[in-house]
Amino acid sequence: MQFYLAKLGKSLGYNVWIARNDHKRAWEDQILGEWSLKNLKLENISDTVLDTVSLIDVLWLDQDNNIVSGFEVEKSTSIYHK
Repeated sequence: MQFYLAKLGKSLGYNVWIARNDHKRAWEDQILGEWSLKNLKLENISDTVLDTVSLIDVLWLDQDNNIVSGFEVEKSTSIYHK
């Protein structure tokens, strides 16, 4: 799912960040890190918060590196809706 979210984000013109711990993972012969910014640079955020944010599965960022959308993909947690 990260691959598809990254691909969609790029097609919409966003910079994409994929969780730093997933950069070396692959999907359909694509290394996820190849779809991602190499470094996540966010202004006015402490190192502690940046550490946490850098683990979010997929972020879409505008040209000024402001977060536009964030996605956390879960496959181990049940999701219920009414």
